Formats: sequence, structure tokens, C-alpha cells
Amino acid sequence: ETGRITYFAHPDLIHFTGDDAFYEEEMTALCRLCARKDIPLEVNLLGIRGGRNYPRDLFWQIAAREGNRVIYGSDAHFPEHVYVPSDLEEADRLMRRCGIPEERILKKLEI
Repeated sequence: ETGRITYFAHPDLIHFTGDDAFYEEEMTALCRLCARKDIPLEVNLLGIRGGRNYPRDLFWQIAAREGNRVIYGSDAHFPEHVYVPSDLEEADRLMRRCGIPEERILKKLEI
């Protein structure tokens, strides 16, 4: 609500193991708020690189449906992880698979 949020970092980080209908309801509310406030959602590349429980397809399918903009975040804990082309390629595949059009993926952040 403050207008001071640049983007929402790894919004699908939570390792939710409950009912997918409940998850979808809550994450839809989150995605709708971010879309309304034009707050991009971050695809966290550490999750891709590390084979973690995120990014989660169901979350990104919701984001696709709700019209969210997306930004990739390297979440680099080491300098060599700042730019890893294979991570970006996998993130692109995830976005295509989940229905996020390329024009909604930010190439750079305007602040």
C-alpha cells in the first residue's frame, strides 16, 4: 500500500503441503494484490539452481492467470551465481510452461 515495494521476492518460497485449493485461494489473493499495485513477482533462481521446492508451477500458473509481471532474481550467495545462463533458460521454460507471456517478464527494473 505504501508504493515503496520494488518487487515481491520469492513469493512461492513457502513449502506448503496442504490442500491445493486452499493454497490456490490464498496465492490468488496475493497475486491479485500485486497485480493491482503493479508489484512484480520474483522467480527465484536459487530455487531453480538448487532444485528446491520453489519455484512452484501452481503458483506461476496463478500468476499467469492474474496478469502479474515477473522479474528474475539471482539470489546469488556467491559471485559466480549472479549470472548463470542455464538458470535463466530454466526460468524461461518455467514461464512458458505456466503461461506467463514473455512481454510480462521484466528484463530490467525501472525504479
